[in-house]
Amino acid sequence: MCGKGGNISKFSFECYSFAVHKIIGLIQNEMHNLSILHLSVHQLQNFGELLLPNLVELILYISDESDERFRLKSVCPTLHKLGLDITNISESQLFDFICNFPNVKEMDFQWTQSIFSSRIINGLRRMKSLRYLTMRSNGYRNVTEDMVEGVISVVECLKSVKRFYIRNTDFDDVEETDYFLEKINEIAISTPEQLFELQVYPTPTIRTIAPNVTLI
Repeated sequence: MCGKGGNISKFSFECYSFAVHKIIGLIQNEMHNLSILHLSVHQLQNFGELLLPNLVELILYISDESDERFRLKSVCPTLHKLGLDITNISESQLFDFICNFPNVKEMDFQWTQSIFSSRIINGLRRMKSLRYLTMRSNGYRNVTEDMVEGVISVVECLKSVKRFYIRNTDFDDVEETDYFLEKINEIAISTPEQLFELQVYPTPTIRTIAPNVTLI
């Protein structure tokens, strides 16, 4: 592929070996016309400068639970779709990462070690163009380890989002599920222009929900 990477507009790569840094180097040095990039790797070292001026979609999966070398140091204003599935990333790393994509409109987000601190929430609020947000995890918490308030704190701060997809959320019991649904209902009633699609367990007992809330 050496010398021909400039003709590639879409690239998908899965690698769980140490050779990943060679592919990253190839992407950065030769694939300047990429518009869509999907990466599934064990670790992501020395990501550094993305330097992909035409990139509109980035889907990134990192499986290593102790990857402390994950860095991105360049703003990518062209990106409109971001998929992020990372097992473990520090608060500062995640904040720095999402701040590189100020114009993202659609984000699919799964972060296993998912504590929504005020810093992370502020990072999400900086994404002024965000309209569609999918959150996939049963581990979202706030700084006091409260699962309901962890998700609610994100929903409440993102007034520009048109549709929330909240997936695979397992609560401790039916009472907690009902409480979560009540909180979402309150928000939905006050912001009828927003839509909420929820997949939660255990199945809630509440049957009266706002018209802009859907249970799947």
